[in-house]
Amino acid sequence: MGMFSAYVVNEGEDIMQTGGIPEIMTQTESEESESAIHKGSGRYYLNVNASGNWTVSVLEYK
Repeated sequence: MGMFSAYVVNEGEDIMQTGGIPEIMTQTESEESESAIHKGSGRYYLNVNASGNWTVSVLEYK
């Protein structure tokens, strides 16, 4: 069994301290799908926890 969860976190924050709810989450070995997350301007980082075969692509639209 696999799993994938991704958090979009404001720069300077730590989800291990503040907690949070994943923006994307699934419990499969692999999956062919797309997800879009729209955030306002700012600096963010991804916190990804996964097991299985996954590819993550990040695109910035201006």
